[in-house]
Amino acid sequence: MSKEIDHSNVDYITCPNCGRQDHDSTESLSLHGEQGAKEECDKCGCEFKWTADISVTYTTEKIP
Repeated sequence: MSKEIDHSNVDYITCPNCGRQDHDSTESLSLHGEQGAKEECDKCGCEFKWTADISVTYTTEKIP
């Protein structure tokens, strides 16, 4: 039985085949944007596609 790999809504681009996490995911995001790209896993060689879910929040404060 194969282990289920958590690859949805995670902090890094994660290969859905072997679970390898790309800790330089922000570099991929700056190159390809939130629509993502096809990528080949450095560990297992399988190809997969990633997209980024981006959320922006704001903080305000009073000016004295």
